Amino acid sequence: MMFKTDCANLNCLKRSDPKNSPNQCSDIRELIDHILSEILNMQKIELSIGTEKEIDELSDQLFNFNKKIVPGFESKDSPIDVVRYVLKKEKHLVAGIVGKIAINNVVFIDDLFVMEDFRKQGCASTLLAHLETEAKSRGCYLAYLNTINADAVRFYENR
Repeated sequence: MMFKTDCANLNCLKRSDPKNSPNQCSDIRELIDHILSEILNMQKIELSIGTEKEIDELSDQLFNFNKKIVPGFESKDSPIDVVRYVLKKEKHLVAGIVGKIAINNVVFIDDLFVMEDFRKQGCASTLLAHLETEAKSRGCYLAYLNTINADAVRFYENR
């Protein structure tokens, strides 16, 4: 099977701007989905919902792959510990952080939240510093986090 697309669609993809042309981006997403679908069809690869057994098999494969490339990665059981800190004012929660320390000496920062009235006062920095110190004392050399908040991204980048 030969895959063809027209240059107009590719040019549309190159100049897409979701803020100014949301409908155009919808068309681009459809084009990308179509391209990926055609690639899978050419390779006779089918998409389906994975069974528990299939997901376990993939998890085993991922574990074996990680074991080869990550120093100290010896167990699939993760996390090995959870670290939680909170800040309170007069017994009321002000802020909190949760970090999961994984077997491969990585701390995953799952939650960091500061109540609105207490933001920009050093609460997040204090919590993160305590979590970092604890994680380092347990041998962690890397922290991983995921956020969708632009202000949070700037906060982490400036640390």
